[in-house]
Parts: sequence; C-alpha cells; structure tokens
Amino acid sequence: MKWSIGVMTGLGLLLVLLAGSALAAGDLAGGASPAQVQILSRASQGGLAQPQTMIIQDRAQMDQVLMRLRLGHRDPAAKLDFSRQQVVAVFMGQKPSAGYKVEVARVEDRGDKLVVVVNRYRPGPDCMTLSVLTYPYVLAAIPRTDKPVSVEMVDKVRHCRR
Repeated sequence: MKWSIGVMTGLGLLLVLLAGSALAAGDLAGGASPAQVQILSRASQGGLAQPQTMIIQDRAQMDQVLMRLRLGHRDPAAKLDFSRQQVVAVFMGQKPSAGYKVEVARVEDRGDKLVVVVNRYRPGPDCMTLSVLTYPYVLAAIPRTDKPVSVEMVDKVRHCRR
C-alpha cells in the first residue's frame, strides 16, 4: 500500500501530539489534574502592594478580596461553589518592573495535607522590561478539603534571550 507524504506527515504529527499529551499527563502524576485547578484571575497589575497568600473558603472572604482588588464588578468567582471548592490567592507584592509573573503550577495531595505549588517568575538579566511598578497576582480555585492547605513557593528566573 502506498502512503502519500501528506498522510504520513499527518500521522507523524498526530503521534507527536499524542506523545506530548501523555508526557503532560505524566507530569501531573501525584498532583491535581488541570481540571482541579481553575484559574479565576491572573494579572501583572491590580494586586496588593505587599506579598501575601490566602486560602479563601467562603463567599464573604472572596468578596473582601475582590473589593481590595477592585474586581467587584467583574467577579471571577461568581459561579464558584464554596461547598466544593476554595480559592488560593497569591500576591507577589509591588515589583519594580514588568516581567514578573505568578502561577499555580499544581496541587499535590501529600497524605496529611494539600500542597499548592506556586511558581514565582522574575525577569532575568537578559530581559528588557518596562520600568513600571507592577503588582502580579493569581486567584485559583482548587478542590475543597478538610485537610490543611499549604502553599509552596518556587522562585524561577525567566530568560528572554538564548
């Protein structure tokens, strides 16, 4: 049977995509699946001036945070069910330039506690950034649990030129 180059290329691309999906799923082993972490809001502007981490477990706490962020008119947690979910809020505080970012990498069930792994990125020395004050933050919904929840910070440098 003869295969055209287009069909072979398509099959090769499909195999690469499937392999990449398998690797991504393997990276989550022992942690939460992407469906268990829902990013509600993430920005480089609008966060708090001081670094802070919060576990928000009810609507009243969420409303207070939204008021501080001035997001009350655009409630990213409007459809959140606090009986099944809670929110991790991570604020990097004031930063001297653009290029800073915070993200929830994964959630790990470590038996006696739930650990939220958070990556905090700063620009490397090879990055050109704007000289502007930024206030990076992320709000992420995670599964509600009776276990204690802790946040583990991982500091990373983002390199801009290779």
